[in-house]
This record gives sequence, structure tokens and C-alpha cells, in this order.
Amino acid sequence: MGARVVSNLVLSASSISDYLKCHHKYLLSSVYRMPRRESLRMLIGTAVHAGIEAMLRGGPPEPALLAAWDDGIGRVDPAE
Repeated sequence: MGARVVSNLVLSASSISDYLKCHHKYLLSSVYRMPRRESLRMLIGTAVHAGIEAMLRGGPPEPALLAAWDDGIGRVDPAE
């Protein structure tokens, strides 16, 4: 299992930040891919990116932005 996990490992700014803050958090989120609740900031970023992507593809941004928001609002951690 170890080799398979490492072969799928992708480093990002947030995964490196997780590692620097807490090695255990990094292991759970980036290596074992345990699902976690989103922060409100993450949801806003996801929705904005969806709107920008739709706009760059030639469509209106609002439907994609609102769909991403509606899809993610249930996963937001209310403590944040």
C-alpha cells in the first residue's frame, strides 16, 4: 500500500502548509486523502474559480458560481 500511496502523491501549496503546521494533518489529508470539511474561504475560492472557468469557456459565470456554492455549502465547517 505504501508505494501506491506515494505514487499518487501530489504536492500543493496547501499540502505543504498542512505539513508545516501539523504532520498528522498532512498525512491524513494529503497521503490518505481522508475527507475533511471545507472552510468558508475554500468554498468561496471554489465558487469563484468555477465562475471564472465558465466565463473563459464563453458562458455566463453566475450559473457555475451558484452551482459550486450550492454544491459545497453543506460541507462547510460551521466552526470556521
